[in-house]
Amino acid sequence: MGDGARDELFRGDGAPSAFRFDGAVARVFDDMVARSVPIYGDVHRLVGDVVRRFLPDGGAVLDLGCSTGTTLAVVADALAACGKAASLTGIDRSPDMLARCREKLDGRGLGGAELVEADLEAAPLPPCDLAVMNYTLQFVRPAARPGLLGRVAAALGPGGILVMAEKVAVPGPRLGAMLEALHRDFKAANGYTDLEVARKREALEDVLVPLPPGEQVAMMGRAGFAEAEPVLRRGSFACYLGVAGGSAGPRTNAADARSSRSRTASQRPGSAPSAPTDRRTPSLPPAGGSLRRE
Repeated sequence: MGDGARDELFRGDGAPSAFRFDGAVARVFDDMVARSVPIYGDVHRLVGDVVRRFLPDGGAVLDLGCSTGTTLAVVADALAACGKAASLTGIDRSPDMLARCREKLDGRGLGGAELVEADLEAAPLPPCDLAVMNYTLQFVRPAARPGLLGRVAAALGPGGILVMAEKVAVPGPRLGAMLEALHRDFKAANGYTDLEVARKREALEDVLVPLPPGEQVAMMGRAGFAEAEPVLRRGSFACYLGVAGGSAGPRTNAADARSSRSRTASQRPGSAPSAPTDRRTPSLPPAGGSLRRE
């Protein structure tokens, strides 16, 4: 499902500049993550499964750090496969990523998806039934992460579901070195040279800050998720499922969603698989901190 060019951004010589989600990265992003993240396809399959099984018909999906729109396209495919409709909203602070996202979604007949240019640390989060935050929180300032997760839980309401994939930290030095070596092998098998891997790692230093899985789960609990567990793990990457507090279980129909909160039509921008004609990308004032992915 990925579009764009092959990632060769770190083939040059010399010290790389700090990693930024600019036009150059947006152009190769789909290839970059597919060749760098071992669980990339597995996470998308999980998102599709959650949509088919648990998203209420007529519900709302929020992609936090939507990048080039691949996850929103996965959601739309799952909706079409199970005959459901839902509103789709993506938030990202990079205008270059959003331009790629809009192009991808328009090409799939999803012009009604709402795309918002904003920093997640300050952006208002609309009510939703399913939130996805893949390889995003790791780029948010650590001090701002608990507050962001709390706002995500509040936007979901009781029983709402979060799917969140992240790079993880491994405290043990020997095990950490082993997993790092295995990740280098994974990248080498996908065509990256040792120099490219080393230069990208340097560019990401102090930009991508991973947490140990136990610390991540504890933070989700304190933020308002009644249940949270890592459900996928390979090496230095993990995917978590969280259920927002206040309900015995996830909502599985529109009546459940409506009973958890009222939502006006103005709070439900865009839908899939239908495609309204509003194609604006609204902007919100940027704030400090970073938003993005591995």
